[in-house]
Amino acid sequence: MLIAGAGEAGARAAIALREAGWNGRITLVGDEAHPPYERPPLSKAVMQDAADPGPTTILGPQRLRELDITLLAGRSARRIDRTAHRVQLSDGVVLDYARCCAAAAALWFHLDGQGRLLSATGVGPIGKVAREIRLAERLIAARAHPDPDALSSSEHRLKAMLRAA
Repeated sequence: MLIAGAGEAGARAAIALREAGWNGRITLVGDEAHPPYERPPLSKAVMQDAADPGPTTILGPQRLRELDITLLAGRSARRIDRTAHRVQLSDGVVLDYARCCAAAAALWFHLDGQGRLLSATGVGPIGKVAREIRLAERLIAARAHPDPDALSSSEHRLKAMLRAA
């Protein structure tokens, strides 16, 4: 089982698989450099950089060994080929898998009938989501009409849209 997204959802999925009796290989792939941890709720204080709640590790090195879970930290899944059962990682490595679960961070953008960005919500690493939502708020203030395909990306495309707005 390859789990794309080594945050809280991915870690909990890996633990649940082991607890349910899955005895095959489990690989967690995540772009953060540290082991999976619980994300505290996103609050106004966090959005304004006034608070930095400390993380609670879910799967540290010892627990990963106990559960026989491989963590590939600092890399993300860039391309999933469901037909070939392969995932290409951000560093170019290609992994084969029998089954794959997507458990990555996500942002949702809400557009009006004319395609104007109205709001953005997200789940995932607090710092990343907060940065991207702040960028989206600037797009909203600029009354931007972003290309819907560009909204499927993350921070670098949001910045490009902001420059164009």
